[in-house]
Amino acid sequence: MTEPTLEAKLLASTAARSLIAEHAVAARLTKLGWYTAHSSYYVDRVSGKPRETDVVARQFWTRHTADGDRKGTLHLIIECKTLKAWNLLFLPAKAPRFPDHRVEHWLGWELELNADRVVDALLGTGLSADEVKGALAEIDAWSKALDREDRIPFLVEAPPAPHRATAFRETNIDSQKEEPSDSVLWRASQATFSAITSVSESWFEKEIADVKFGLRLGDALGTVRIQQAASWLKDALRSSIHFHPIVVIEAELRMLRGKTLKAVPWLRLELRSIDGSPDRWVDVVNADAFNAYADELTKEYAKTMRAAGARKQSKKRKRARR
Repeated sequence: MTEPTLEAKLLASTAARSLIAEHAVAARLTKLGWYTAHSSYYVDRVSGKPRETDVVARQFWTRHTADGDRKGTLHLIIECKTLKAWNLLFLPAKAPRFPDHRVEHWLGWELELNADRVVDALLGTGLSADEVKGALAEIDAWSKALDREDRIPFLVEAPPAPHRATAFRETNIDSQKEEPSDSVLWRASQATFSAITSVSESWFEKEIADVKFGLRLGDALGTVRIQQAASWLKDALRSSIHFHPIVVIEAELRMLRGKTLKAVPWLRLELRSIDGSPDRWVDVVNADAFNAYADELTKEYAKTMRAAGARKQSKKRKRARR
């Protein structure tokens, strides 16, 4: 028997299969009108180390209002895994009474839920305590004067999932991975959350940096600082980003139903926290089913955004000054 060449061995390797799978996912989403990036890097906010995300896909939507455009970015964060010779078993769960927890960033939620954090960040721009108080008061008055639907850029619910689970096991029949740190699926899901946290924090830092830039510009032009800060904060409040975490995996997904197993193309895995913090979720998709999943996901998000009166941008436009 002829010994396989080095090239043949490399093409059959997990590394090559992984790159090919990631490229196929990115190519499908590009075809569906997403702006995709393969192997993007970010800084993990816990460890401070650079990490890689397999595929990131974005769509940019705009709704015109009398007060200016409202902008929403849909952000798919995707990890692709091979999991050769291992199987995934899931225990089905009932759908929640309410829609899944939205994974998003909007400065308005920060002002409502983390006001001290926003105040501290604004103090770091060079505003005095009285100027911060004045700027936030102006923002509050501006928001209350808006039509209710214009106060929040978009309320984006994740499309519903036909199958759900709260527990899973990875097994190769002879053994199973008991510790979360040993689980490929667990690590992949945590990687999507880490990337989402990094993007959210970077977005918030940019919003504050924009206020700082606006203050410098306003000081040079003699603009009242409270009004200048409020103007840039309003600009930030007109935009939001909405995340959807996804793990694409080669292994078949099998749901336990009594004493039987049923293969499913994809499911939503709920990762519930014991401390009562908002539950996390991630869509787990069999690689062979990804194209159909991506088609449906894209269609559902487009339906949601158009129902909100938004239109998809053909390309990302620069943020307009108000």
